[in-house]
Amino acid sequence: MLSGKNRQPKSAGDDNNLDTDRWATVRDVLSLPTEPLPLPETYKLGGPQHYNWHVTRALNQITIDRLKFIKAGGSRFDLPDRLRPDCHKGKNEGFSNVYGRMSWDKPSPTITGGCTTLSKGRFGHPDKLRTISIREAALLQTFPASYKFKASSVDSVCRIIGNALPCLFAKKMALACIDALKKQSKIEV
Repeated sequence: MLSGKNRQPKSAGDDNNLDTDRWATVRDVLSLPTEPLPLPETYKLGGPQHYNWHVTRALNQITIDRLKFIKAGGSRFDLPDRLRPDCHKGKNEGFSNVYGRMSWDKPSPTITGGCTTLSKGRFGHPDKLRTISIREAALLQTFPASYKFKASSVDSVCRIIGNALPCLFAKKMALACIDALKKQSKIEV
């Protein structure tokens, strides 16, 4: 079964094409009232699950220095050569999302199991000197804020989030399948 529609949702701020849904932006989703805790701190206080996984990995100084150079929506191409990882020095080609920051007013990039590691994709917070938190990654994948991850390790939870279809996408696909099956059974009757 194939399901789809031949129209794109309007982009954020676009007042045209009012009959379609609007893309959810990073700004729409990253609205948690508190800053995440650094992961090492949480282990002294009961573990990251006690903070609903609103935690970030500790960053080393070179990664913090890199983030200082990269603006919202930017990438490793914004880094001076001295701050680029050795494998990217002198190169302005290849995968541009690594060492990237998200853009406030664009949809989230693809969330992967490496979603809390700056070197694995565009997982830098748009304007803070940190990556997105595990909970923020889950929210970008449309997990409900109340969703409880049963895993106990950071890598396991990141893998669950990164391997999941966005929950709202899965729901819409399931509803489309149910609707198609209902229509098909009405035709066959």
